[in-house]
Amino acid sequence: MGKIVEIRDLSFSYGNVSVFKNLNLEIKTGTFCTILGSSGSGKSTLARILYRLEPISGYVKIFDLFSNSKNALEICKSIGFLSEQSIQQFVADTVFKEISFSLLEYRKMKTVEKEVRKIASSLEIEDLLFRNPKTLSVGEKQIVSLASILVRNPSLLILDDSFSMIDSYRKKHIFTVIRNYCEEKKVTVLHFTSCTEDVLWGKEIVILGEEKVIFHKKLEEALQCEREFSSNHLELPFLSNLSNKLLYYKIITDYYIDENKLVNALWK
Repeated sequence: MGKIVEIRDLSFSYGNVSVFKNLNLEIKTGTFCTILGSSGSGKSTLARILYRLEPISGYVKIFDLFSNSKNALEICKSIGFLSEQSIQQFVADTVFKEISFSLLEYRKMKTVEKEVRKIASSLEIEDLLFRNPKTLSVGEKQIVSLASILVRNPSLLILDDSFSMIDSYRKKHIFTVIRNYCEEKKVTVLHFTSCTEDVLWGKEIVILGEEKVIFHKKLEEALQCEREFSSNHLELPFLSNLSNKLLYYKIITDYYIDENKLVNALWK
């Protein structure tokens, strides 16, 4: 499995405030990685750097291309970037047109309609298709923004605290769609967040802090590192924390981060 992102000795500052100093990170193609950090750790800055929205000092390669002005267009056309600001960038007068906007130049309308309805159905927003985006709630706009990106089939999906205004039920459904999409299309997902509960959807965790990568581990291995979480002002997800306590008191014999498996183990 090749590397879709490779960063070497990345340094970045806002004026006299240093955000990163010689940061190194590699992301393999096809993985779902959560980039976790507390406020001020540089999550959004790193997301913006990967989408070439910030100048850099260091070595950054995406899709095996150096991130520079020469390769910018080639890189960006294969990235889906979703942030809190994305909902301010709507251009169409209906949700259907907004989602289909990037497809109309090179697809027949019949094909476009089929693809838009398919992605709308998977995200449960079919009832919004002929609404004006200006009439939607913030949470609905966030889901529409995601649909507008997924319909383009990006190779790399970057999510920067993208679902802050979505209730837990819909959030769970959205992450199920994203995870299935990642596995089916072999898409790489980088989810930048400070919400530790969200890490359970990914396969790897990166923790940012102290101007660098604190660690980069597989999900279950990372969730055993309670000290690293707490020292970076982060809490373990509820299920992980509960599982650790139940193991400590020998109520269960295995570690679980799946709610159904944990419940079944408690009922044995």
